[in-house]
Amino acid sequence: IEPEMAAAERARAKSKPAENLAAWDFYQRGMSVIWDRENHGNLVLETLEMAKQLFERAIERDPKFADAYAGLAMCYFYILIFGFSEDRAADREQGLLAGRNAATYDSDNALARSGLGYIHMARGEHDLAIHHCGAAVEINPSGFHERVGLAMALIWSGQSEQALPHLEMSLRLSPRNPSLGPVLVRFAEVHFQLGDYEKSVDYATQALLRPETGILGNCVKTSALAHLGRQDEAVEALNELLHRRPGMSVSLMKESVTITDPAFLATYLDGLRKAGLPEN
Repeated sequence: IEPEMAAAERARAKSKPAENLAAWDFYQRGMSVIWDRENHGNLVLETLEMAKQLFERAIERDPKFADAYAGLAMCYFYILIFGFSEDRAADREQGLLAGRNAATYDSDNALARSGLGYIHMARGEHDLAIHHCGAAVEINPSGFHERVGLAMALIWSGQSEQALPHLEMSLRLSPRNPSLGPVLVRFAEVHFQLGDYEKSVDYATQALLRPETGILGNCVKTSALAHLGRQDEAVEALNELLHRRPGMSVSLMKESVTITDPAFLATYLDGLRKAGLPEN
């Protein structure tokens, strides 16, 4: 029910004239940029900056609006992990400030705790990310995004087996959610980390059929194909990645995607190198 209601709220906010918008409307417009299916797979710096401005305008109207701060933290999360940041130190700090404000103004708000958890993830602070995303799940056990956030922090810290139940639960909770593509990417990452590259490719391929799937689906598919020795397919997958994200490199990937498990990160980057991704 909740995803359908949230989508209806976003549509309602987008239909109102700009001069009549309240804090809630600006917040919903911002969420439509980062969550709605037609935008999510094509998040670029320009769309994320647009979302940031909408959340900032919501905060101008209500300086203690926890959800708007959480949305702002999510913007910084995507700017950092997709390699769009021109000043990583500043964006890490601004994102953390937004996340902390969200949790300060409403510590019992699942979205606020998730927002803080996500920005800790973008900073590579996965113990804190797991703590806050876990708190969000405790507050809202039926929350789709809360489960996915916790699973992502577990995966990137090398705890894929613990992440799997949360991913499976997210699908049971919200099988029609417009963010299913990123969930399938998380399944691909789990199976990659567990060494099942065939399943990783299968999940990534399914994910990339969905318009909301971002470039991390291309990344994990490319690396898994290279490890399987399917070089022609790996090169094709790499070309699609570079088409969607020109300038991607091994060093940018290492800097942006904050995988802290050494074995997982080394294997992931090695596959991208084998496919032909440039080092710099």
